[in-house]
Amino acid sequence: MGLLLDAIAGPDGLDARCGPSNHTMSDRGVYSSNPLPAAHTNNFSEGIDEGIKSFKIGVVKEGWRDCDSSVKEAVNRAIGILEDLGAHCEEVSIPMHSWGGKIWSGVGVSGSVMQQGFGDVQGSGYKGLYITSLSSHFKEGFSLAR
Repeated sequence: MGLLLDAIAGPDGLDARCGPSNHTMSDRGVYSSNPLPAAHTNNFSEGIDEGIKSFKIGVVKEGWRDCDSSVKEAVNRAIGILEDLGAHCEEVSIPMHSWGGKIWSGVGVSGSVMQQGFGDVQGSGYKGLYITSLSSHFKEGFSLAR
């Protein structure tokens, strides 16, 4: 994963969320034995030879409620593999997890309606690429539906 992130991480000139970064795996608590150098750029593969012995992985107890049994089995197999590789996997409880859809709906649905109905789907104030031809097609479609 570190090698993949080394290849794709960083600014591309189109996405404002991909600005310059001083983040590495170590400052996210993954490779805690590697101190973060003062002037460090994206080097996610640093410490890759250490494996995943320092990983702590939380498995959300409430995340299984409506889960298909084949998905549960696949996740449990993956957890076993991660533990065999040295990671510490532990079940954690987040009681409000089951409310996530309801909590999101209050914000997400109203925001989506505003964006799609009145914002030509593109939004505003974003410092990145706007595909204006896409916006024009949505605007035309919504005007026909009104």
